[in-house]
This record gives sequence, C-alpha cells and structure tokens, in this order.
Amino acid sequence: AGLHRWYLTAYTKTSWAVHTTIRDMERYLVLDEEENIKSIRFIPTDEDAATVLSTACNAMIISLGEFLSLFGLDAAIANEHGKKLERLMTKI
Repeated sequence: AGLHRWYLTAYTKTSWAVHTTIRDMERYLVLDEEENIKSIRFIPTDEDAATVLSTACNAMIISLGEFLSLFGLDAAIANEHGKKLERLMTKI
C-alpha cells in the first residue's frame, strides 16, 4: 500500500506507550552516581514533543493533499505546507 515509510516513522513514535520493553522503562528511573535507583519519575514531560507534533502535522498535511486530490482539486498547497514543516523541523 506504499505505507512502509509512514509505518516506520509515525507508528514508531506514536505507539511506544503500548509496545514497551523493560529497557523502555529506564526513561522513568532516577539513578544516583553508582546507577542505583533513587526514585521513579512519573510526571508529565515535553520530551519528544517536537517529534510527536511534527508527526501529527505531517499526517494532517498528507490528509489534506489526499482530500484535495479526491475532489480533483490542486493539492499543491499541501506540498507547500509540507516543505514549510520540513524547514521548521530542521531548526528544532
């Protein structure tokens, strides 16, 4: 279906919370200098927010292009927004 690239990027970034391993849980540990567990951190974070938002924006841009194409309209605006998003993401 031509979605393999999308699967490798969007799916990976948005499904980590339901497909976890023991190694994934390390992100929540607070360690001391000897790498002993001091505490577990369960607080909101903005870690990876730019990646998640970029993925969401990219999905909306693709959807816009497909929507416009479905109705025989010019999808160039979606491509323009995609290019703007790429430029923005290289600055982050």
